[in-house]
Amino acid sequence: MSEGLDLYPFQLEGVEAMYTALTTNRHGSFLLCDEMGLGKTVQTRETIHRLGAKHVLVVSPATCMTNWVGYTVKSYESLINAYKAKDSLIYEREWDCFVMDEVHRIKNSDTIRCQAVAAIISRYRIGLTGTPIVNHGGDLLTVLRYGLRLKDVDWNRFYRDPNCYDCTQLVREVSLGRKKRDLPELAHVLPTRDKGSEDVELEWTDAHHKKVYV
Repeated sequence: MSEGLDLYPFQLEGVEAMYTALTTNRHGSFLLCDEMGLGKTVQTRETIHRLGAKHVLVVSPATCMTNWVGYTVKSYESLINAYKAKDSLIYEREWDCFVMDEVHRIKNSDTIRCQAVAAIISRYRIGLTGTPIVNHGGDLLTVLRYGLRLKDVDWNRFYRDPNCYDCTQLVREVSLGRKKRDLPELAHVLPTRDKGSEDVELEWTDAHHKKVYV
């Protein structure tokens, strides 16, 4: 493993799926949709290592930027500023790999954020999200179209019928998503949920509030 990473078997399967898709499909893109807490970041870092990518650009929410130490990292806001300024250091080069953390943030194709992401030139593109569909199926299609920049796709048809066979096959080809409940190897490491209830006595500072809430 690179960087001394000790991965679970399901994470190794994720790395293998990402690497295989990135290096064999015509798009050079992949969307990892594992549930939050399953290690999308470590799987991606290992995949980047296997790709041999040296020049890596990551766009991330500001709160997640420390997860990507060792790469060129931009928050979505700073990438928008670079896009507006036509920053040649970002936009006039081809990156080895472009990673979009929380990529569902570009679900609206009319936003400058989406345009800024789509304009990045890169050999490989990786999107990460635990919520690939926020409101409707069109969210996912926008991520695939502008984030992953999939090639030779009839987008008009897919937006009209996102459940058509060709669309579902495309999604299977370029994405992977797992839930914690589907991974039995995590049963012994994840905390159990204790269901119960407890009565709490409230102290009311105002007679009006007690009348309203009780």
